[in-house]
Amino acid sequence: MRSTSSAQRIMTRSTVIASLSVLLLAGLAATSGAGDQPAGAGATYIEVVVPGGATLWAVAAAYSDGDIPTMVELIRQANNLKGYDIGAGARLRVPLQ
Repeated sequence: MRSTSSAQRIMTRSTVIASLSVLLLAGLAATSGAGDQPAGAGATYIEVVVPGGATLWAVAAAYSDGDIPTMVELIRQANNLKGYDIGAGARLRVPLQ
């Protein structure tokens, strides 16, 4: 009888640990922006390494089809940028239009 009780406790602990692990991973995915597609569903991106002295405007101009302000905003959204400053060596996701 005692071994059944121990087995039940182990099973209950395993279930609780597994449930907490799933909740933790789901919470991390939700807060990390995993699955976000701010530039539209099915958007295709390229990754760009920002050269020294480049601005967000210059990066947007290089990949824009002419509407640079919209591209600036799409790049900001795709990279969760709060402002307009970028640094040399930063890796940016740039949506292809």
